[in-house]
Amino acid sequence: MGGQPDFSIDVTTASKTELADYVAKCYDYGTKAMAAITPEQGKETQDVFGNQASRNQVMALLMDHSTHHRGAAIAYLRSNGVEPPAFVGF
Repeated sequence: MGGQPDFSIDVTTASKTELADYVAKCYDYGTKAMAAITPEQGKETQDVFGNQASRNQVMALLMDHSTHHRGAAIAYLRSNGVEPPAFVGF
């Protein structure tokens, strides 16, 4: 998968387009990182906030958390008269 891309951005001066591109880049990176985990690696456990969880459990938590925030962002955009971009899940 190579090295981690540069995720630095100055949100105080970034345009809407730059912010949208940044978020898309983050999602793409996360999707590729999760896809690269083998079934064996997915079963490995690790410490997560003082609890043991498998990588599969952590990935499920990340997807759920991301879905929550995406929904909140869509509601915020719509309440401000902005049509959010179309989204098609996995």
